[in-house]
Amino acid sequence: MRSWLKTAAVGRRSMSTVGTAKTSVVIGGGFVGLSCALHLQRLGRRVTLIDSGRIGGAATTSSGNAGTMAVYANVPINNPSLLWKLPGMLLDASGPLSIRVTPRLPAMLPWATLFAWHCRRPAVEHSSAAISALLSRAEEGYEGVFSQAAVDVDAPMGRFASHGDEAHQQSLLPFAVREGYLLLQRSEEAMRASEAGAALRRRGLGGGLRMTALSADEVMDLEPGLSREACCAGGAWFFPDGWFLNDPAALLRALAAGFEAAGGELRTG
Repeated sequence: MRSWLKTAAVGRRSMSTVGTAKTSVVIGGGFVGLSCALHLQRLGRRVTLIDSGRIGGAATTSSGNAGTMAVYANVPINNPSLLWKLPGMLLDASGPLSIRVTPRLPAMLPWATLFAWHCRRPAVEHSSAAISALLSRAEEGYEGVFSQAAVDVDAPMGRFASHGDEAHQQSLLPFAVREGYLLLQRSEEAMRASEAGAALRRRGLGGGLRMTALSADEVMDLEPGLSREACCAGGAWFFPDGWFLNDPAALLRALAAGFEAAGGELRTG
């Protein structure tokens, strides 16, 4: 299955030219593939985008993700404390990392060993620095894509909104929801443990990162519908610059339309 980060294989550079423009082929019409295609257009290349399905279709991975633009997310999943939690997590059938015993389980051992190896503090620091370098230019990259496709993500989705029982109301909503992001902490202990991740964010993302520690009362003022004890008894980290998409598939369709309008060739099916 393709994912946000692994959707596209950027096309092989062709030795042929059409007029004065070189040609490129991009495989995969998710967010990564469309972004690659639109950036290549900005460079003046003739681009063909190929996908096996309909852009923005319900079966595509990019259509079903959370659509979060998380420029603050430079903290790897791997961390030293996770090693001590792994046994309990693996034995908890309802936990986030449970494994069913099957004959194929031994085949996972190389992956599990490498995962554990990267929970070492130096490995975590190295991964965080690499992610930070990418995130530091993420917003700039988004803006280039949106500009090339002539898409205003703060405008109503209009005809690109997904159809459904509330299609008209959905079409009036903007692509982007800019209300910030809350990283909730269920207990005071969890909040103290999250300080290590907060320090990684400060070191990796520097002065451009806006991040605020909130008390449980402040979280409830922002989101009164939450359960204080179940969700945020320890407070939260608030990232005011975080944003997400109302409908990821709608943005995919809008980007594809902008790509074609600018002369790109789209081949699907």
